[in-house]
Amino acid sequence: MTCIHAEQIKRIWKESSGRYGVRKVWQKLKHQGYVAARCTVARLMQKLGIQGV
Repeated sequence: MTCIHAEQIKRIWKESSGRYGVRKVWQKLKHQGYVAARCTVARLMQKLGIQGV
């Protein structure tokens, strides 16, 4: 289990060319072994000022 950080969220979002929203970013994080609630990912994405298409 690894804690989630804003850097991982931003990296995944950039890899998707800004297309991934909260749900897909959250699923990708889970697939990579990170542990975070979807609402936490949503909150961090909002704090970073990023959103999906």
